[in-house]
Amino acid sequence: EIPTTWDETKVLDAKPGEYIVIARKKEGNWYIGAITNSKARTLSLSFQLLGDEKFETTLFADAEDAAVNPNHLKKETMLLDKNSTLTLKLAGGGGAVLQLIKK
Repeated sequence: EIPTTWDETKVLDAKPGEYIVIARKKEGNWYIGAITNSKARTLSLSFQLLGDEKFETTLFADAEDAAVNPNHLKKETMLLDKNSTLTLKLAGGGGAVLQLIKK
């Protein structure tokens, strides 16, 4: 379900060698990926790039026990718009993926 070509790419947040959050758009839908180095960290995302649309969002992220079980993920669904914020807790060496489908 993830496209291999993109209409638009934006770096939402990054610190070289430490972490990066990238958003990619295809046909009105957004796909966001976040990864971190070996240091666990918490990142706060805003969604101003969404414009006036609402998006059904699926999040796959590190589970609370990811430090001892790195293959354990959590899945959440939510509705996001440009006024939304989301806090991501990334395990060391971990990350998160969001799929935002326009409603």
